[in-house]
Amino acid sequence: MGLKTEVRLDFAGERRSFNLSPIACLRRLQDACDAGPQYVLNRLFDGSWRMDDLRETIVQGLVGGGEDQRAAQALVEKWLDPEPK
Repeated sequence: MGLKTEVRLDFAGERRSFNLSPIACLRRLQDACDAGPQYVLNRLFDGSWRMDDLRETIVQGLVGGGEDQRAAQALVEKWLDPEPK
């Protein structure tokens, strides 16, 4: 049995697949956060995270789970980025 790298979670009103194992997703996360994936993970756990650490992890997790890049960006823009009214 192989290592399970995908998780299904509720996001944006639906159950969605998230997966960060594709190397292309990890590279995009690294580029967006100017840090390697382990460094981003460390920041998430130690409380020194930046907003893009969270945002890009969600975007790239969605892409790795099967969403195309534009659809993943649109979901995050709609559900995570709105400015307070």
